Amino acid sequence: MNNNQTTDRPELHFTPQAGWMNDPNGLIFAGGVYHLFYQHFPHGTKWGPMHWGHATSRDLLHWQHQQIALYPTEDEYIFSGSAILDEKNAAGFATAGSEKPPMILFYTSHNPKTGEQTQSLAYSLDYVNFTKYPGNPIIENFAAAPSYKKDFRDPKVFENPILGGWTMVLAAGDCMEFYHSVNLLNWQFTGKYAMPLASQIDSKSCNQIIFECPDCFCIDDKWFLSASLVLPGKTEETHAMQYVAGSFDGKTFTAQIENTEQTPKLLDHANQNYAAVTFANCPKTIMLGWGEDWNLARQNNAATYFGKMTIAKELGAVKIEDQFFIKQTPFIQIEENEASPNLWEKHIIIEENRSFCAQGLKIENRGSCILINQMQINRPIFDQTGKLKNCSNPDIFSNCKNKNCHVQIIFDHGYYEIFADGGLICCSFEA
Repeated sequence: MNNNQTTDRPELHFTPQAGWMNDPNGLIFAGGVYHLFYQHFPHGTKWGPMHWGHATSRDLLHWQHQQIALYPTEDEYIFSGSAILDEKNAAGFATAGSEKPPMILFYTSHNPKTGEQTQSLAYSLDYVNFTKYPGNPIIENFAAAPSYKKDFRDPKVFENPILGGWTMVLAAGDCMEFYHSVNLLNWQFTGKYAMPLASQIDSKSCNQIIFECPDCFCIDDKWFLSASLVLPGKTEETHAMQYVAGSFDGKTFTAQIENTEQTPKLLDHANQNYAAVTFANCPKTIMLGWGEDWNLARQNNAATYFGKMTIAKELGAVKIEDQFFIKQTPFIQIEENEASPNLWEKHIIIEENRSFCAQGLKIENRGSCILINQMQINRPIFDQTGKLKNCSNPDIFSNCKNKNCHVQIIFDHGYYEIFADGGLICCSFEA
């Protein structure tokens, strides 16, 4: 819920006090507090020179707005990134009187004049006031001007359990690059990975693929790599989020587990969950995304603010045959007096030509697909033992072996988040 909210604001989804907001940045859990930084332009409801906004919460539902953490300059917009706690003072920012370990923000410095993108950091000892590191950039763009490496951005930093120190995964156009550091200041390139597209994504009308906001995390000893992607078209862009299970050897990522190739899968099957990343330093794997669509966002006519986050989702790992999937479940505790207008959940029987109405949505079963307000969601076919006959689409609404399907819908001022099949499916959209 948002402090100082007006009646037209979402109740369960974070929104900025004023101005524009897009990607969540620097998600981190520190001292019992969740920190949300985000791409922010405080002086209008359209995209502008990027700042890092900041908010905090103890339950990921009730939020306190904080002062802006990072400001742009004429030569540097503050693009997306991540945060860590430097518990061992590897970067040397702690002082003798420091009561808390330094919080370090990693971000992309975007030069609006030249287009150059480099990686930088800022730090804080009180988690409110942040200082840009005077030695920035920590990773340079080594392509020669004016042909700088494009779309070289969105650093996600995490502890390296194999080599020690830290790893940074970084979007680099049509692939992700990996870097390693022992002091968080000096980084060495260690590898790259080009993620194929999930089978549901049609790229025929696009001439390039651009990855954004990568994340690399481990659930139940299984590694996952997620990313948002842009498919530029002739008239508008297509955006999606996908992930793939695999292995991390301390240097790079491969989409194999026990010699079995893992296929990319959609993280969300609709169009309003983007740039989602996980919280650092958190005992559970919690993910938060931007609950908007870029094509609609560019056309917004909002007067006071624009942008909302998705609800926080706890991630788990599920194995079906030889493939590993992410399941998502809402990670919010809705009080009884808050839940009645915002939450709908039910076990439905998957039988052909049946339909269900839930808070303005019509869910219809058509055998091999499900329609949500006439939007077709394809799903795989199971055999009589409950095993998949076709694994190409296993994370869509599925025909469970007992024909029971648990559907949970969170709705908030026209924004819907649907969870089904134990969280294997997530659809986020406005209707």
